[in-house]
Amino acid sequence: MGTLSHIFSIISTSLMIPVMLGLLIWLPELKGQGLVTATLRSLADLTSRDEVLVEQRLQKTELVWQSELEKLRVLMRFGPALGLMGTLIPLGPALVGLAAGNLEMMSSNLVIAFATTVVGLLISTLSLGLLSLKKAWYQKDSLLISFAATRLAERQAAGLRAVQDKGLLAAAASAGGACTQGDDS
Repeated sequence: MGTLSHIFSIISTSLMIPVMLGLLIWLPELKGQGLVTATLRSLADLTSRDEVLVEQRLQKTELVWQSELEKLRVLMRFGPALGLMGTLIPLGPALVGLAAGNLEMMSSNLVIAFATTVVGLLISTLSLGLLSLKKAWYQKDSLLISFAATRLAERQAAGLRAVQDKGLLAAAASAGGACTQGDDS
């Protein structure tokens, strides 16, 4: 019985450390502000007033944001699941230790079990907090980008109207000058 308990203890400990480290390393970092700047620059660089290209750039930015938020959602769901697995695996050896009267083995396995539960819940809680924070950032950034795209389209339309008005004025001036010259002769 002691060998079986020892094997379960080794398995639970060896699984807990890489899984929890992997989750902490995979936890997405706080980034994404460069995407706003890049999107605004790409919108400003558009020479055409093609609304489809503008919409395509906005949709591409939204997809990147959704992808980053999905990573946090996955962590939020997997943290407690892996914490539960880390809890249940060492409970077997802890119960074997209890049955054998080995309180030291039971207590060490219970410490591992409860530690993995806490780590799993901590990962989930941090992911939820980051998800809420990044979601708020992305909503504000989305409004900023949409406003910038609208203003850019208005300016381009006003610039085109100004160019057309200048062209009409020049045409009218030359036509008026031609009429004036025609009237003089």
